[in-house]
Formats: sequence, structure tokens, C-alpha cells
Amino acid sequence: MKNVRYCLTAFVVRAGCVLVGLAGCADSTANQAALAVAPPPPVSLTAASVSIGEPETTLTDGQIVGIAAAVDEDEVAAGKLAESHAASEKARAFAQQMVSAHTDIQSKLISVADMQGIRTTESNLCRKLKSEDATAGDTLANMAGVQFDRAYLADQLRGHEQVVNLLDGTLIPNAQNPALRSALQEMRAKAIEHLRMAREATTAVGG
Repeated sequence: MKNVRYCLTAFVVRAGCVLVGLAGCADSTANQAALAVAPPPPVSLTAASVSIGEPETTLTDGQIVGIAAAVDEDEVAAGKLAESHAASEKARAFAQQMVSAHTDIQSKLISVADMQGIRTTESNLCRKLKSEDATAGDTLANMAGVQFDRAYLADQLRGHEQVVNLLDGTLIPNAQNPALRSALQEMRAKAIEHLRMAREATTAVGG
């Protein structure tokens, strides 16, 4: 999906995309049984976390561009970190591909926004993704060697899955501009391909 995934783990974040849902309350006995079977994942918080409010129920095209761009920025940042920290050639090569691919995706997205007169704006969801991505990036930066490779690739798997879910569940359905929607669908196709590549790299490094 870092910064974003981590504007992918919302929308990330390299990714949440990442969506926060509201569920009804069940009785305490049922809740305890469910938790025993499937405990929820830990929530990462930055040292200087602040309240960013609830994610919007609907998003403008400008906010959608902001979220998608943040996802790409996070992927590029994570990839550059991996270029210098990865121990295996496979993880390093994957990171280089992510830097190149997401730089290109972001460039095309911003170009579409400019041509369509869409002004990029930041949403609560975007800020949430950036915060999560920054936390994940800080964690990776303190790793090295095989530990880094496995953590980076695991994060890439989670992040790109979240990006696909974010695109399918929020970004594409809310996009009003046809050209923007087309760019997001292209981004989704790339995310699917990156998932396949991340799985191959994970297998190669023994993750």
C-alpha cells in the first residue's frame, strides 16, 4: 500500500488504502466469544497523534485525488527506504519497481486532475492514511537485513490489498469525473499486478 498506505492502512496504507466501518453492539457474551476466535489487530499510533475526525461518508473528486496521490507517495517513500535497507536483491528489485511504477501512476493522476480542473484537497481519510503510513515507515526504518525484507514485503502485501479495497469500496464509486474514474481503474489494475509481484518476492526471500 505508507506515506498512504500506511492517504491504504485507512484509505493504508505504502497504504492503508483502510476503511473504518461502524458495527452494531452485540451482547457481551457474544463479543467475548468472537474476540477469542479472532482478536483484532493492534492499532498503531504515532507519538504525536491527533484527532482527525471520522472519515467522510462521501468524497469529492478533489479529495479522491488527494487520497490516491498520498497512497502513491507512501509507496515511493517505502520503496526508496527499501532500496537502501533491503538485504536481498529480490526485495531491492521489487522496491525499485514500486518507486518507478508509483511515480508514474501519481504523475498520470495529477495530470488528469489538472486537465479536468480538479483541485486536490485533503480529507480526514487522507490525513489518517498519512499518519498510519508514517508510523509504519518509522518502524521499517529501524529494521535491517532479512528482518527488514520480510517486514517490508509483508507491508506491501497488506498495503496493496488495502488499496484495492479502498479503490473498489470508496474511491471509484465516489468519483464523479469520468477521466478520474478511468485513472483510478488503471491504478487498481496496477495494484493487482503489484500484489502478484509482492507475493513472488515474498516467496523468494522466504517470508
